[in-house]
Amino acid sequence: MGEIVIKCFSTLKKYYFYDRHTNSVVCVNPEEYKILKNVERDGKIPNNCRELDKYLQKGLLQKKITKKIIHPSSDDIEYYANKQLKELILQVTQQCNLRCFYCTYSGNYYNRGHSDKRMSWEIAREAIDFYFEHSIDSDKLIIAFYGGEPLLEFPLIKKCVEYAEGKVQDKELSFFITTNGTLLSEEVISFLAKHKFAVTISLDGKKEEHDVNRKFRNGQGSFDVIVRNLNKIKKYDEEFFSTVRYNTVINPKADLKNVLDYFANSKLFNPIQVRLSMLNETGVSNNGLLKVNDSFWIPHRYEHLKVLLYLLGKIDRKYIHPLYITDHRAIELFYKETHQHYIELEAMHHGGPCIPGVRRLFVDTSGDFYPCERVSENVQGMKIGSVEKGFDYNKMRYILNIGQLTEKECLECWNLRLCRMCVGQVEPTNNKLTCEGKLCSCKTSINDTLYNLKELCVLIENGYHFHEEDHDE
Repeated sequence: MGEIVIKCFSTLKKYYFYDRHTNSVVCVNPEEYKILKNVERDGKIPNNCRELDKYLQKGLLQKKITKKIIHPSSDDIEYYANKQLKELILQVTQQCNLRCFYCTYSGNYYNRGHSDKRMSWEIAREAIDFYFEHSIDSDKLIIAFYGGEPLLEFPLIKKCVEYAEGKVQDKELSFFITTNGTLLSEEVISFLAKHKFAVTISLDGKKEEHDVNRKFRNGQGSFDVIVRNLNKIKKYDEEFFSTVRYNTVINPKADLKNVLDYFANSKLFNPIQVRLSMLNETGVSNNGLLKVNDSFWIPHRYEHLKVLLYLLGKIDRKYIHPLYITDHRAIELFYKETHQHYIELEAMHHGGPCIPGVRRLFVDTSGDFYPCERVSENVQGMKIGSVEKGFDYNKMRYILNIGQLTEKECLECWNLRLCRMCVGQVEPTNNKLTCEGKLCSCKTSINDTLYNLKELCVLIENGYHFHEEDHDE
């Protein structure tokens, strides 16, 4: 690729190019578009071309400036890691009483499986002490409990909560837990409510949709047990029950329409408490796991289309499914991202990576540190320290600068400034982070950005007005 980096694309109505140099989307006429396609291919403006002068005068179509891939927070790792940790996530066990088909630890991913490893009180205490010592500049503290199924270690969780509450002084301290919902006894419910836990329960819809994947070890579905427990929470404390959140994984065996109908019509749930999650596609060893049929894609696209029609004033809000009503936020955010019109810098990095361990420090049962709970514990290089030795800043800096794996390609990529890829989204190769593996993930990022650009332009073409007054489209 040459010195000018752009991306040409079109909708059914108009022609555009994305200018990486200024992070701008520009509408052009068909004749200009033909010329710009050559610029995209060759990286330079043809000789004696006057058709593009007006864009050059606006500072567009300039030679690329970026010469180095480096994350802007690289020099700040030590400060943030020593003083501004945001959340501590304790993996209190690697065991689970369920065997969900699509679980990261199911054997369908290049990751560890379930094991009998459990966190000792000594490691938990040391991790909490480390967290308090390294979050002195954070206003709010969060301690979360993770597994496996964390409630298998309920006595340890109680001990951690009491210990942390005894240490905290003038800061707000909150507790989070993600659970499969099968072990919510009256004692557990009382404790979680008393300490104002933020509870997330995994529930995939009605019985038929949920039980096809979320089964006990003996093969029985878990739906009936979970719903009984939810009714127990509601009976015990309805206000606390209203704070419970639900994570619904859309999987290949689910009929999305049935899932949506269940949450919309059930008297037990408020749909705004439900979050749809797509199946994790990174590190899959069983490709059959990703084969999603039309029972998902057709209703999904239909519901998203209704959101777009609502934004354009074509249909009333009441026709939008409650689980999709927040789709517009992502569209608004992407609009803002494409309207930060500062020129590219000599040293840049694609978006996505946060400082490893600072936002969500994940501590496994052995006391080892990982960037967050979403990364594979089997991938070499993911470990960033331990309660015994503290942070490994070199490992943190390596993960933060994951773009350097593909530096040559990133320097030439039109998507550099709009890309959103963290280390957890990089496809591992033989449980290693490699250039080849990252390039596989790059294709997904590029396709997602191009789709978002077209969607944005179609909305504007059809009269949608974003909050900012000025835009280039």
